[in-house]
Amino acid sequence: MIAILESIAILESITKNLAQEMESTGTITLNGSPFPKRFTTNSSPYAGLCGPAVAKLVDMVKEAIPESRINIIKFAALHPRQPLHIIAEITTEEGTYLVDPTVRQYVPDAKMVYLKGEQYPLAASDPTSIQMETIYNNLKNNH
Repeated sequence: MIAILESIAILESITKNLAQEMESTGTITLNGSPFPKRFTTNSSPYAGLCGPAVAKLVDMVKEAIPESRINIIKFAALHPRQPLHIIAEITTEEGTYLVDPTVRQYVPDAKMVYLKGEQYPLAASDPTSIQMETIYNNLKNNH
């Protein structure tokens, strides 16, 4: 159980840092370049930043938890014509987590890290919109 708490603590720390960056700057800095929010009229500091926030999350997880697998999941969160929302499914030796650093644009008090089996607050408005791609896999044992 300690290892699970360690992975959750690392992921929560990373998402907390990303949240602070979005809240204080309105951007995500990725590879030295700021990415301002795009494709949205939502005033939330998280809105329009799911792509760069998840990309930065991926880079930070690769460094902090190198023995992991990262899947990117894209889906229509509100309606099919909206740009797809992007989250990460991260598997470590200890478990699988859904991580959404920008979920608070939809649910302001939501947490950002969910252990597999916990209720994630969003669902695809169009189940056919769901896309998943493994972008990193350095797990010793494939779960």
